This record gives sequence, C-alpha cells and structure tokens, in this order.
Amino acid sequence: MYRELRIDPGADLDAFKLAYRRRVALVHPDRITAKDPISQHLANQQLMRFTAWHDAVMKFHAHHGRMPGALPRRGRQTAAVD
Repeated sequence: MYRELRIDPGADLDAFKLAYRRRVALVHPDRITAKDPISQHLANQQLMRFTAWHDAVMKFHAHHGRMPGALPRRGRQTAAVD
C-alpha cells in the first residue's frame, strides 16, 4: 500500500490522506482520458482497491492511534507525586 501511494511506512495520517487523494485523482474513472470499457473497468478496480485501503487504514488508526506498520508510541511516563 505504501509503495503504491509512494510514501514511507512511517508516514503520519496527514501524509497518508494527501497521498491517497493525489493517487485517486490519477486513477479515477471520470478523469482518465481513455473511455473504452476495459480502461474504465481497470480504473474502477484501482479506485475500489485504494478506497478499501483507505478505509482499513482509517479503522486501524481509530482503533490503535497510529498508522499500520508504524511502531507503537510509548505511553507518557508520569512521576509519582508524594
């Protein structure tokens, strides 16, 4: 997924969203110049794949608070107050 979007696996959510929007703009069936049915079908398949990736990443981020493949952040250390 990261290779297809041309971003590093450690990218933050904003970088992912920007890369996703840019990539979708390139493969969207309404924006491609070839209007034959095969090209439209392939573009639609790519768009569905990118959308499924986007949905999976957003769910993962909402659940884990980080991007898939990123190392978990360490919790804040709180000092004991006497």
